[in-house]
Amino acid sequence: MRHLIARALCLVLFLGSVFTSNAQQSFEYTPLVSSGELPEELILGYTEILAKREEAQEGIAGENLRRSTEKFIERSTFSTTSLLGSGFVLFNDPISNYLNEIKDHLLKDTPEDQERIQIYLMRQTEANAFATEIGAIFVTTGLVAEVENEAQLAFIIAHEITHVKRNHIVNSFKNENQKLKRSNRIYTQVLDELSAYSKELELESDGLGFELFANAGYDLEEAVNTMDVLQFSYLPLDEVPFHLNDFDGDLRIPDILYPDSIKEIDLDGDLADDSRSTHPNLSTRRDALYDLMDYEENSNKGVIYQFDQSRFNDLRYQARMESLKMMLGDARYTEVYHETCVLESIYGNNKDIQRFRAKSLYGMAKYKLHDLWYTSRLDYDDAQGELSVSAFFFDEISEEAALSLAAYDMYNYMNEYPDDEFMKTLTEDIMIEYRLNGPSLDDALALSAFDEPEEEEEEEGEEEEEEKVEEVEREMTKLERLRAEREAKRSGGVSEDSTGTKSAVLNEENFHLALFGRLSLDSAFVSFYNSLEERAKEEEEERDDRENFFENDWYTFKANQNRQKARKGLQRDLENPVFVNPFFYKYDKDFDSDAHNSGVYEERVHASYQRMNDEFGLKHTLLSEHQIDLDVTTMNRISLLNDWFFERLNHGNIPMIPLNAEYVWEYPDTFETEAFVFTGVLSYRQPQHIDPLTWVYSALLYPLLPLTILAASRPRWTVEVPTMAFDLRSGDCLLNQNFTYQQRLNDIGVTRIVHDSMSQLIAK
Repeated sequence: MRHLIARALCLVLFLGSVFTSNAQQSFEYTPLVSSGELPEELILGYTEILAKREEAQEGIAGENLRRSTEKFIERSTFSTTSLLGSGFVLFNDPISNYLNEIKDHLLKDTPEDQERIQIYLMRQTEANAFATEIGAIFVTTGLVAEVENEAQLAFIIAHEITHVKRNHIVNSFKNENQKLKRSNRIYTQVLDELSAYSKELELESDGLGFELFANAGYDLEEAVNTMDVLQFSYLPLDEVPFHLNDFDGDLRIPDILYPDSIKEIDLDGDLADDSRSTHPNLSTRRDALYDLMDYEENSNKGVIYQFDQSRFNDLRYQARMESLKMMLGDARYTEVYHETCVLESIYGNNKDIQRFRAKSLYGMAKYKLHDLWYTSRLDYDDAQGELSVSAFFFDEISEEAALSLAAYDMYNYMNEYPDDEFMKTLTEDIMIEYRLNGPSLDDALALSAFDEPEEEEEEEGEEEEEEKVEEVEREMTKLERLRAEREAKRSGGVSEDSTGTKSAVLNEENFHLALFGRLSLDSAFVSFYNSLEERAKEEEEERDDRENFFENDWYTFKANQNRQKARKGLQRDLENPVFVNPFFYKYDKDFDSDAHNSGVYEERVHASYQRMNDEFGLKHTLLSEHQIDLDVTTMNRISLLNDWFFERLNHGNIPMIPLNAEYVWEYPDTFETEAFVFTGVLSYRQPQHIDPLTWVYSALLYPLLPLTILAASRPRWTVEVPTMAFDLRSGDCLLNQNFTYQQRLNDIGVTRIVHDSMSQLIAK
């Protein structure tokens, strides 16, 4: 009971402070990029970093353990350096700097650890943090977006610091070194594996991290509250009823588009019995932290912020916006729209929030119209709370409804912010889509009359009471509300749930026409809409042409039209293309990733691409994490281009402008080319395939049988160079080809393969 009382007191003291400060503080999103000096791991590269870590193997007894530890260090070094060079990790950005200041405060008594341990921001929507044995700690933007205050961040950092200081990563590997033997996973998946500590090590990090946290002067209760952040981090930032923004005031949405019930939130979460598990659940960790606290003396001591609270609020806002940006890149449009509803209740309906909402509706409309919604949709059964309502609604609405909602919202945004050129481009594109696939303006005009709900008179006393209830609800954060509901559930109480009802005036098939019909009453809109007629005709003709060739790969067909050049080294004449950070992966016979050779040969592959300019006259630009003159500008370009590329892969053949294109819009002018090439080298071996007829002949000609058996037993080495070239602004695929070579890779082979593949792409 004293635990519940202490937590209730803490909530009362903290209640309202977050929303009060947010209301008084203005926010503006600036996309996060790295700055300043490069990390040592990027400057030195895999080979030199690995050489510096040879001392880690000293004193290891036993050949098997020594060799397995050596493999672990190779794999860990490759994963860490690859992750830092991938563009998904930021350094010296405002949030990373803030996290490192918290780290330095926690380690104020051990300056040598301040220097050795560095924190990097990982652009990932999941709330997570993990450490590597070389002292690099990665904290995700998703985690920064979820925490309620600085103290919670500080406890998570203290926990990860303990993993590093106590060498938990290596010790955990030594105890369970078989875990990595059958893994072919890379980047964050391997690092997640390395962070899968045992129950004892995880609880030890909580305990020793708690000591660091307490010595730094933070409020001890926030260490326990951090467990709630982790437990409910999969939910939206708050529980806000689903609504269609400013549509709701005019548009009566049919009841059939709403689910019969809202999916309940799992308030118990990770509370299953872990007595037979190797990893502690959050309940066990929470109870262990309570045991460390002395409520009588310490529960009200300490502070929540060691640094400026307004700085935390701004950086958390940046992390939340960055998470929306990444979710758009992953085509999670339903979740983005719902999060904008939540963020509007916290920050107001500012430009950033309106912008992300419009982009999410643009993506939904495109995916529904071009039969790719199944790859993006959020299933009602997979969502919880108010998010399940959003999932149900957007899954149920028709293609035309999604198009109308997008067109209406984007046009209004364009009118409010006419200087936003990229959003104007998207708006023109969605209006062209409406001309091609939407109903006529006449049909929309017929349903342009809106049925306004009758306002019921309310007693003055009832109005005041409702205002008080709404004010209290606004002041409660997501975690405060969920904690209250969880405690009510455990004590047998009932938590109130406020739901609204919708009155259906139109049916589910045509309700959206009333919305678009309102636009058609605006002469400025009609003029804008009609100005796109010629562009719509051109787009329709181009789509008809593409449709005839999609099954045979349109872009390969276009490239092969110029057959007389095909064997003269030209599949497509790419003028001065930009090659974006080519990758290299090598796999052994079991398709396990060979971390050491992958790290070594990736550096050689990048050197070979550079030689093509200097020695062979294949003019191109190379953006590489391994280039000699590497700087932070190049790393930021790699980061933004990778975001664009992975989003573009999600879109398939949809005629859609990638939403991340605005961040690389000027690159074609900067590099004076339309072609940006994403490529790499895969080297693997597999069993030799012997034709059945060969076996028959070998059996008949017995002396040949041993030779056939020998050939079958020898693995066949294959090298593949998957290559895609794109126009960044339109998203058009200029080339999609996979070059294949049957050979074992060596230094000479790397240069030959790179030269051969590039010579078939680049105009001479």
